[in-house]
Amino acid sequence: MPETRDIAEILSDVKTVEGVLRKAVHDALVRHKQAGKPVVEWRDGQIVWIAAEDLDKVIAGCSEADGNGEADSVSEGRQGQG
Repeated sequence: MPETRDIAEILSDVKTVEGVLRKAVHDALVRHKQAGKPVVEWRDGQIVWIAAEDLDKVIAGCSEADGNGEADSVSEGRQGQG
């Protein structure tokens, strides 16, 4: 039988939770790119569509965000893009 842990204990491990969320975002972006589907980002109080062909830099930003504070959000991987 697998080990059981209390949900509060699991969520208190912030570094692990952030890592899992980063991987989930990265994987979702890769799937969108492969399917040719855009994604939506909230930026400066506005909804911004990001075309599938423009996702490479966003995906790279997610890959670089290794939990050491290098990139705290998906948006940071997009700095400089219009």
